[in-house]
Amino acid sequence: MERYPDYMTQGGSIESARDNLKEAPEFFFETASSEEIQYRLHREFNKTHR
Repeated sequence: MERYPDYMTQGGSIESARDNLKEAPEFFFETASSEEIQYRLHREFNKTHR
């Protein structure tokens, strides 16, 4: 998943892993510092708008 290269997940089935992956951004925003969020958002913006 190129847009979110740092997300990793696992599950007992493909469906379970997919569900866990959908929760990854929510968990990131709940736990990351504001500096980390700004860094990653800025980095992703620069990658997609060159």
